[in-house]
Amino acid sequence: VNTDNPAVSSLTYNPYYKDANYLFAGNPNLKPSNNHDLSLSYFKGFKKFVLNAEVAYSYDKDAIAPVFQSDDTNIIETFGNLDNVQNMKASLFLQWYPFSNNILRLRLYSEVFHQINVFGNEKWNHTGYSFIPSINLAYKKWGVSVFYQTEKKSLVGQTMKTIPSMASVEVSYSPIKNLTLTGGIRYPFYDSWKQTTSVSGTSLLQRTETERIINNANMVYINIVYNFTFGKNKPNLKLKMQNKDKDSGILNRY
Repeated sequence: VNTDNPAVSSLTYNPYYKDANYLFAGNPNLKPSNNHDLSLSYFKGFKKFVLNAEVAYSYDKDAIAPVFQSDDTNIIETFGNLDNVQNMKASLFLQWYPFSNNILRLRLYSEVFHQINVFGNEKWNHTGYSFIPSINLAYKKWGVSVFYQTEKKSLVGQTMKTIPSMASVEVSYSPIKNLTLTGGIRYPFYDSWKQTTSVSGTSLLQRTETERIINNANMVYINIVYNFTFGKNKPNLKLKMQNKDKDSGILNRY
């Protein structure tokens, strides 16, 4: 059980108009919410294969989330305490070393989830999924890493947040001990990093906001890492006491 306290900015009323009939205001009547989490996980490890399955359920009473209201003149964006928010998730993690020398590692994380938000007489549902595969190759002094994450949509109050997909490729080389050179590219073949938030579950307005970071797409980078080793190696101390107790137990009787 966890408690989520409202931020000061969410509690402060201070209305400001985004246009003539659309304003944002904090909600001084917000109260903390209580989140109850329950999960069941199963793990099995083999010589070359790892499996981890999990099912989870969470119930958030009085969840703090963005909501939209109207006073017959203005549309008001604010924060409210939802009656409850429920999240159900099933996930599976797989890891496999297909070769005996373990030079190649394949990973896959996948999940499917269902969300329910209840606020007064309104109820919103969303079912989503996510896949995250990755490949790691290590051969002698070389290493290659490929990572990908699918786009993910999540329901937050009366808004739908789209978390962008992500991809990266890295190549590393260790010419000498303690030195590693890495070159990589993040978000290859993307036009930009893009995150979208849209209004969902209300007829008061239609709005979509998009945040872009142009310079983050197709970003090429180089890392140079050297680990300095210093200090004196100290031999293991010989124990002066042994973890034995000869006095306890049943006493010999004569």
